[in-house]
Amino acid sequence: MKYKRIKKELVLILILLISFGTVFIFGKLSMSGEENNILTKDMFIEEALEYTNVIDNLENQKIDLVKGYTDYNKIMEPLKAVYDMLPTYKALGVLYDIEVSQSNHIRYLDLLALNVQEVLVEPELIEFGELQVTLADEIPTMMSIVDYMTYTELKDAFSAFGILDHNVSKNVEYNTFVDPISIFPISMLDGINGLSSAVKTTESSIKGGAAQLYDSVILLQDMLILLDQSYNSSLQSYNRNIVKYEKGLLSEYELNKSKNQQIIDRINRDTLSRKIRNSKMNINVMRGIEPTVSFSIEIPKQFMIKIETLEFYKETARQNSDSIKSINTSINYQKQKLDIMDDYISKNDNRYKTEEYQLKIFELQLKEAINDIELSITENYNDLVQNYNGYFLALEELEDANKQLERLQINLDNGLMAEYVVNDFKILVTQKANNRATKLRDYMSALTALYNITGLDFPY
Repeated sequence: MKYKRIKKELVLILILLISFGTVFIFGKLSMSGEENNILTKDMFIEEALEYTNVIDNLENQKIDLVKGYTDYNKIMEPLKAVYDMLPTYKALGVLYDIEVSQSNHIRYLDLLALNVQEVLVEPELIEFGELQVTLADEIPTMMSIVDYMTYTELKDAFSAFGILDHNVSKNVEYNTFVDPISIFPISMLDGINGLSSAVKTTESSIKGGAAQLYDSVILLQDMLILLDQSYNSSLQSYNRNIVKYEKGLLSEYELNKSKNQQIIDRINRDTLSRKIRNSKMNINVMRGIEPTVSFSIEIPKQFMIKIETLEFYKETARQNSDSIKSINTSINYQKQKLDIMDDYISKNDNRYKTEEYQLKIFELQLKEAINDIELSITENYNDLVQNYNGYFLALEELEDANKQLERLQINLDNGLMAEYVVNDFKILVTQKANNRATKLRDYMSALTALYNITGLDFPY
């Protein structure tokens, strides 16, 4: 049995299902309804891993395969013992063929074998056709009695496995011994390795998906604060405009415009609130508790770190990737098979061609895995650099906007400017602050994704 590797597409589907709010059932839901007021990211990831049965199922499959491998090797021990004697059987067989070519030698050795105990006590008269000799009379055979008896015993042993002659061909040797003793166990080891890689890959995908879901709630909550501020600002502006309209200081068009804006802001705020509730429900499902249990998200520290070179992240990912490690191991196993088969069967044999073709498939999978990882690294790296630069640009724009607002506020205090102008500009400042916060969150998200792909420990 050979375990089929988890493909990248399935891992991505898992992450996307988690990230976009689809309820993904990992285990039985707890009915306790206990409330955990503060849920850290590490706590959530640990609980998600604990309550999923996917990894346990893979681990159990691996245990079964390891047990099968061990049991198989025990079953093969008698065959291995016989195979270990094949060189001796062949060597003695050469001597046996020489004895067969000599008159009376085999009959003499047979009699010696039958009377080996008596020979040591008292010589006995034996008839060989017209020839009469005692066992004490020595016939110059190439085989000693020990060699002859050993050969006879080995012949019986090999006959039990369908080998009736010591002239064993390479093909027969491969089919009878090499394939079951050496080739098949290599395939089993490759399957065990594939399951080990699948466990690590699945665990990483669950961790990554859980981290993205957790971070998405933080992002949504931060956006909700800004949207709530925008709504309150647009609502205040609308209320002021009602007064202005009633005094004839504002057109109906401007009044409706401000009314529509506050409606839009309220809808955006309420829609985002629902998204946050749904995401928290999905978090609870992954934790194995009731979806409606409330909790608070821990706001992580936001920081900027030095960005390494693109090649650094690519090389790190190539070294840390469980997928690449697993495929490389499969390639090594496959080469071992072919090295063994080289000594026994022709390269034109369909069995050899099949294993050779499998090696090419593994090599193509390795190239694909490396290309996929490097492509993902490049995309995430470019995204990280873009958001890194975008954050500082947004920060600069926010600082400039705040300075302008300070000047406008001074003009308002001195009666040199209308209040609505300052209020409208406050909305612009809020938007700038929203943009800066978004760029910082996008930077942290890109940084997290890059570290997940490369296998680096995130610098919390």
